[in-house]
Amino acid sequence: MHYGLTRRWALDAGFSEQEAEAIASADIGVDVQHPGGLLHPDNWGYHFRLFGARALAVRDLSSAKRTGSLQDLGVALHRVQDDVAHGWLGLLSHVLDPRIDVWEHRSRRTRRLIEERSRRMLGDVAAATGRRPVRAG
Repeated sequence: MHYGLTRRWALDAGFSEQEAEAIASADIGVDVQHPGGLLHPDNWGYHFRLFGARALAVRDLSSAKRTGSLQDLGVALHRVQDDVAHGWLGLLSHVLDPRIDVWEHRSRRTRRLIEERSRRMLGDVAAATGRRPVRAG
């Protein structure tokens, strides 16, 4: 989801191929640049609700709408996607279900929430920066 689906949703929102690639790369890049897990508590705000992922996503989204930063948008998307996927259990969710980050293993409800929130965020930034959807979502 952090790359393939995010890229597709960005294209649907009206971003160009190059922009969609930048957004998706920033989204998936969070896992590389800011890994979660027990050994990286400074990075938990990128991945877990209990450590501020949702509030920080709002900040990043606001910045993306104001400045047009695709990097900020990608990071905001990652935070929201993980916030929904990991829920309140956060780190414990990975212990209880090692496949928690596999899209196909998530419930339909969780996938729907992630998609709706991601598309809304992409649409908000697209509208704020003068883009128009190129195809129906």
